[in-house]
Amino acid sequence: MMFTSLVSSTLFATLALAVSLNVPEKISRCDKINIVAKGKGKLNVAVLSAKDECGTAEKEWLNIESDTVHWTADYKVGQQVVFLVEERDGDAEIWSDPITIEDGPEDCAAVASTTNSASASSTDSASSFAPTDSSDASSNVTPPTDSTGSTGNGGAQNVGTTPESNSPTGAASARPMAAFSAVLVGAVAVAASLF
Repeated sequence: MMFTSLVSSTLFATLALAVSLNVPEKISRCDKINIVAKGKGKLNVAVLSAKDECGTAEKEWLNIESDTVHWTADYKVGQQVVFLVEERDGDAEIWSDPITIEDGPEDCAAVASTTNSASASSTDSASSFAPTDSSDASSNVTPPTDSTGSTGNGGAQNVGTTPESNSPTGAASARPMAAFSAVLVGAVAVAASLF
């Protein structure tokens, strides 16, 4: 009985921390970015200024399924951004490390129109990027493929930090209280099985 409780509480703790984020290590101005967000249930994904991580999101996708969303980095060179994925109905969240926008084209609209007209005949390119409006983001977005047909993330990082400490916390970061709660519930379950 004790082993079953221990396995159950370990499984519960694992589920509580089951949220992940995968973004590129480097972003240049006007890059089209794939943000891979995974978690249990509906998720909120946001791009925020690294200077004001608790402020208003620069871009967000609300109430989405685990999936890849797409974003164009239309920011000034040198600006730092962070990415956040959080469970809509839970406490689990994960933050990226701050990423500095590197040099790129001055006019993202011109880059987008050139890219759109060049890829209009290619179904892979045309379907790879979802609309950036949060009301249009859905779970039917297909991950882009490279010329070899691979859906690999090539050079992407799976990272996390908490904004309070700005220290790395790994791929399955969660609020400290969520982890504490999971451990506490597990300990209570184990203790209850002993009596």
